Amino acid sequence: MANLNTNWVQEQNIALKGWANLVTGKLKNSATRFKKGKSGMVLRGKGTKYERAEDKLVNSISRKIYMASGLAEGVGFKIERHGIFVHKGVGFGYIVQNGMVIRGSRNPKLKVKLSGPINRKPVNWFNPQINAYIPDLADKIAAINADSVINELNGRIK
Repeated sequence: MANLNTNWVQEQNIALKGWANLVTGKLKNSATRFKKGKSGMVLRGKGTKYERAEDKLVNSISRKIYMASGLAEGVGFKIERHGIFVHKGVGFGYIVQNGMVIRGSRNPKLKVKLSGPINRKPVNWFNPQINAYIPDLADKIAAINADSVINELNGRIK
């Protein structure tokens, strides 16, 4: 491989980190609508060295940039697991079956028949924030890579 243009690598890293920071802020803003929630009430990892109190959803949102050979090539978002339950509208006594939230349980040991009204609805708070900003990231990365290829091949207009 030819000399790797470090400006291109730095430019892509900056673009990805900026996008991740922007989306993290948007996710936190989206999660602020959940006023109620857990704040130290639930312990995760009881009896292990990883024991910790579960945090409010808005306070738990963080991001991680995945690097390979100095190049930022992915973003991961960390949230408390109840954020997934809220997003899907599931939890104890509520499951998704055939794309719909119903009363039920995936626990085969549970003998109680769960019935009654469906009091939960999915709250689509996560995916719209990601989907709204993916095109911007794709355009930035495509432009950076296209410019890098042209510059690497010395295809500049003189």
